[in-house]
Amino acid sequence: MRTPTLVAFALVMLACLGCPTDSTQPHDTPTACPAGQRALSVGCGWLPDTITIGPGVQTNTVTPLNGGAPQQISITGCFLFSPNPLSVHRNQPVYWTNNSTVSVTVFSYGSGTPTPYVTLAPGQSGGGVFWSSAGFAAYSVSSCTSGDGKPGQLVITET
Repeated sequence: MRTPTLVAFALVMLACLGCPTDSTQPHDTPTACPAGQRALSVGCGWLPDTITIGPGVQTNTVTPLNGGAPQQISITGCFLFSPNPLSVHRNQPVYWTNNSTVSVTVFSYGSGTPTPYVTLAPGQSGGGVFWSSAGFAAYSVSSCTSGDGKPGQLVITET
């Protein structure tokens, strides 16, 4: 009677060798995240958002003083950011895409020394910058020397 009991006990012990010994070990169950978030190694995080840097071309219709037909004129200026402003969540990565024809460096804008975030060649995307506190942030690009550029704006929300 003892032999079958010992064999059964040994089989149960062998079957449990791969079992986790405590509930803090990771399991193969994927993390379920709310809409707009992705699974990270620990918990969930917001999906990245992208700002497009485009050439600053403004088109206006003008009517000649001599009474001629209205004409379209284009004025080239500093870069435009889209969307601007952009609302992101705290710790949500922000990327920039350079749709202009020149390389640009995206910098912090405002008080203090400008901090470079990312340098992008034409057609390139990059960044992954995030803010750990709610509030406001402004940014600009390095290639605007005419002084008529408007900074991009970020609204960083708590959730």
